[in-house]
Amino acid sequence: PLDEDGWDGRLNDELPAGPLDGHATKSIHLPLPSALSVQRCQDDSLEWLAEQEMQLRTGQANDTLHELHLALVDKAMLFRTNVRHSSSQATSSRAWG
Repeated sequence: PLDEDGWDGRLNDELPAGPLDGHATKSIHLPLPSALSVQRCQDDSLEWLAEQEMQLRTGQANDTLHELHLALVDKAMLFRTNVRHSSSQATSSRAWG
């Protein structure tokens, strides 16, 4: 059953009361639509929330791909500046750090 704002009253039961500690936020369980069945989301009219979760997860995936891209750029620059110009195999091995 949803309240007047469209929220399930049980959601508040799972969140801690009071200010949130920045380091403890990773341990908080947020009930997201992906934890529910498709039928339950449709029955509770939560399709809009499922769409927002999909957008959130897409954004997280894009952020991760961007970080991976930056790491690969760093490795490529390391290779171009240190490894490729090494005069011996030992120097080349140390250049990878």
